[in-house]
Amino acid sequence: MLRARADVDPERIFVIGHSEGALIAAELAAADPRLAGVILLSGTATPGEAVLHWQAQQISRSLPVR
Repeated sequence: MLRARADVDPERIFVIGHSEGALIAAELAAADPRLAGVILLSGTATPGEAVLHWQAQQISRSLPVR
């Protein structure tokens, strides 16, 4: 969409993502070699499956026991 705008230089487009958005931004950057750059903020260095497992453990501690 940005590349179609007359007031945007298509050679100077960056993607920025925060947290889970950093993972999405990295995927976009890998799929689009024309991007000028990518900025990743607070992304995880842990594989997604491990993050989901850790999050489930953290949440399960606060759930009521039946």
